[in-house]
Amino acid sequence: MTVRLKALATTDLDRLTALALAFHEEDGHALRESDRKALNAICEGDPMARGWLIEESGEVIGYTVLTLGFSIEYGGRDGFIDDLYLIPGARGRGIGTQVMALIETEAKLAGVNALHLEVGRENDRAQALYRGQGFAGNDRLLMSKRLKASNDKYDRETLTLRTPRLVMHPAHEADPATVLALLNHADIRRYLMDDEIRSVEWLSDFIDASRENFENRGFGLWTCALPDDMDQIIGVGGFTIFRESGEPELLYALLPDFWGQGLATEMTRAFIDVAFRDLGFASVTASTDIPNEASVSVMRRAGMAHERTDLDSGVAGEVFYRISREDWRT
Repeated sequence: MTVRLKALATTDLDRLTALALAFHEEDGHALRESDRKALNAICEGDPMARGWLIEESGEVIGYTVLTLGFSIEYGGRDGFIDDLYLIPGARGRGIGTQVMALIETEAKLAGVNALHLEVGRENDRAQALYRGQGFAGNDRLLMSKRLKASNDKYDRETLTLRTPRLVMHPAHEADPATVLALLNHADIRRYLMDDEIRSVEWLSDFIDASRENFENRGFGLWTCALPDDMDQIIGVGGFTIFRESGEPELLYALLPDFWGQGLATEMTRAFIDVAFRDLGFASVTASTDIPNEASVSVMRRAGMAHERTDLDSGVAGEVFYRISREDWRT
C-alpha cells in the first residue's frame, strides 16, 4: 500500500469538511461555523497552518492539519498536530504510523524544531501510537482560553471597517470615476450589473442612495483597499436596497487581480459581522446569477445557505442565499 499526504487546495474544501464532520461526530461534538471558517482558511493557504488529505493508493482515507507557532524553549518554530483523522476502514493497519512519519518530514521542511499534540487521557490506542513515534508526556497541564473577539474593527464615527488584510471606507467618500471604472470592469459588470455599462448619472444615484442609507439606517456601500496601498480601490461591497421588498441585500465585487486570495470571503464576512453585531439585522441575504460559481463559493464560505432559485431573474436565473442571526452566532 502507498500512503501519501496531498496538500490541501481550495478545491478540497468540500471533501475536507465531510471528513471533519465525521471526525467531530466520532468525538462527540458538532462542527461549528468557526471550525468551518478555519478549514476554509487552511484550504486557502493560511500561513499559520499546513493541511493535507491522506491518500492510500490514490483514495482519500483521512486528513491531518499542522499549525505553526514559535517557542523560546525549543529554539524557534514549533508545530501542533491539530487534527489527525483516518476513516474507520483505514485503522489498525499501520497507516497511522506512516502518516506520523510523513507529518514529521513535512514539519522539518517547514523549519519546525518540535512537534506537539493533544490526546485524550482515555485514548490508550492513540497514546501508544504517539509514544511509538517518540512523543512523551510531561507534568505540565495544557490550559486554553477561547477569545471571543471579532477579527474586524468597525468605527461607527468614521464608518471605517478594517479586517486583517483590508481597509474599507464609505463609497461616497471615494473618487466617483474610480468606483465607476471598477463597476464597469468586464469581469465585474458581467454578473453584478447584468453586463450593462453604467453611466456617471447612474453612479451618482447609486452612491447618493448609499450615503442616505448610512445616514438614516446605518448601512451602505464601502470601497476596499489594501492597508499598504490605500489609494488603489480594489473592491466595493456592503448593503443596498434594489428590490421591491425593501430588504437590504449584501453585494460584493473585487478586481480580478485580487481573486483567489480569500479577500472576497474576508470582505463578505466582515459585512455580515457588522450587520449582526452592530446593526441588529435578523438575517443577511445575497444573490448572484446561477453561472457565477465563484460568487456562490464566497457566500457559502461566509456561512450563508441556499434559500431559493429564481430562473426568471438576472442574466440566466439567480440563486439566493441567506444567513440568520442564530446561525451566525454558532
